[in-house]
Amino acid sequence: SIPRGLGLLQLASIAALIIGQSPEAAILAGAAANHITASVLHGSSVAAEVEADAYGIDYLTRTEYDPTGFLTVWERFAGSSGKFIEEELGIYATHPLTRDRVHAARDRLEELGVPILRRLVTHAPQPESHALSLDGEDVTEIRYVGERLALLEGQDADRGEAAIASIAWILDHELDESRIKVIPARNGVVFQPEGGPSFSFTHGDGRLNGAGEAVLAGELRTRLTEIVADEQARVSANYHLY
Repeated sequence: SIPRGLGLLQLASIAALIIGQSPEAAILAGAAANHITASVLHGSSVAAEVEADAYGIDYLTRTEYDPTGFLTVWERFAGSSGKFIEEELGIYATHPLTRDRVHAARDRLEELGVPILRRLVTHAPQPESHALSLDGEDVTEIRYVGERLALLEGQDADRGEAAIASIAWILDHELDESRIKVIPARNGVVFQPEGGPSFSFTHGDGRLNGAGEAVLAGELRTRLTEIVADEQARVSANYHLY
């Protein structure tokens, strides 16, 4: 009997080989036969592929590699292939739809209690600090993807690095606003992300930014959580829309 998914092109190619038509037809027929053989001998069901994905994630949790990378790879594939209709592929219809693999991988990571920190396994942009002169005053500018987030008084490299580390932690760990504290201190406020490094805004920082240091810290907290939400929405839109 003819294997399921064997289309007219494959039938014509095999017929060409049998009756000895052109070498090109024979080559095409041979390729078709090889694909059919591979499907028959090595084919697996969609369920088996789903199971294999789950086992792959399980194995990764026992290694030094972050299993979130498994998810981000499929999210990337879904973002590029999702614009095309995934149709019945005949002998190749042994794999789940890409978007379904994304959902399954995310669910498995959640079941295993693995924090999904996409930015730690991708080439995500990071905040930067730049020393500059503003109206004749030396300052440190904190930027993210071309956007100014804050100005710090003076050109103190250590303070700049502390601010970058704290902001990067928030972005990388996708913290929401409730997990970022603004704590009053003697000379300003402490900006404290949950589980991460803190830094301080001084009275001079508040002056530079045209607001009190507490207002400055609050506005930064709000802006960073907006960036996190935007990035999360962009990732999920890649595979939820198709």
